[in-house]
Amino acid sequence: MDCVEELERLALNAAEETPSLDQAPSADEIARWTHLFHYSPSTATALIQQQRNDPTRKKVSKAHWAAVHARWECAGYDHLAYEHELFILRLSGPLSTPSQLQSAAGLSAPPTIFAGEGSHGPAHFCIVDAPTRHSLSRWLAHSHPAFRPTFIHYFPAAKNLSRTSVHPTLGIDATLPQHRLDDCAQEPLPRQDQYPVWYFFYGTLCDPAVLAAQLGVARDTPLGLQDARVRGGVLKTWARRYKALVDEPPGRGGGGVVDGKAYAVRSAEEEEALRGYETGAYEVVRCEIELRGGKEAVKGCTFRFQGLGRELS
Repeated sequence: MDCVEELERLALNAAEETPSLDQAPSADEIARWTHLFHYSPSTATALIQQQRNDPTRKKVSKAHWAAVHARWECAGYDHLAYEHELFILRLSGPLSTPSQLQSAAGLSAPPTIFAGEGSHGPAHFCIVDAPTRHSLSRWLAHSHPAFRPTFIHYFPAAKNLSRTSVHPTLGIDATLPQHRLDDCAQEPLPRQDQYPVWYFFYGTLCDPAVLAAQLGVARDTPLGLQDARVRGGVLKTWARRYKALVDEPPGRGGGGVVDGKAYAVRSAEEEEALRGYETGAYEVVRCEIELRGGKEAVKGCTFRFQGLGRELS
């Protein structure tokens, strides 16, 4: 991007911000972001303030918002939330490298690229926001009108671990008396923002190569995966292809045992990558993970399917 253009954009963004930098997000704004993006209230508050206070971000023009607002407002978005909307873009054609994306969208830095599985094998992806998607679409319409990029809504697995109850926990109804906390001051583990945190995997993330790709590290990087199991759940199949962990049916008394792998997630960034990989079809829940053949137990998390039971087989 031209230096003068970048300085002009910074000045314009700063001038157009109407809320005071010290103004806290309203309850309605926080509720909107927790609903749309599955953030916790504290995370939503921090991200709204961060987005408002960042003059370097690309903004959706008033003309563009005027053209699309009717459809997006019906879905619960306002201008700021729309700018935060994220998409996964598969790299291909004239948008095959980070530098091509940076140039086409006028970004101040190349986007972060991550590896994954496409419909025809290994592929590379990046996450872009609504303004960047709009810029790329305009550039393609002018320079490569025949090319159709693949944009998919970025809808990560929800994570909302309660501070005042064990909800959500695999195989446990937190409303039952026997599962209520004895001490109101006691915060169940793991906490929402606790790192490192153990995660139990039961599907493709058990493969070290797949896990390494999602974490953005070399395939031969030692990850410390351990054999593990959890209780209180059963495995089903979703969409005839994907493994889906669900609570065991009532009356089985905790007899459901699922074998898999355990990994110590080191940071929020690693966790975000894994939540994006699992998608919003799943949610992060607490669980007790048995390691070393049941000789050791740790408090951790796993991904529980949150779709409809009729979607499973």
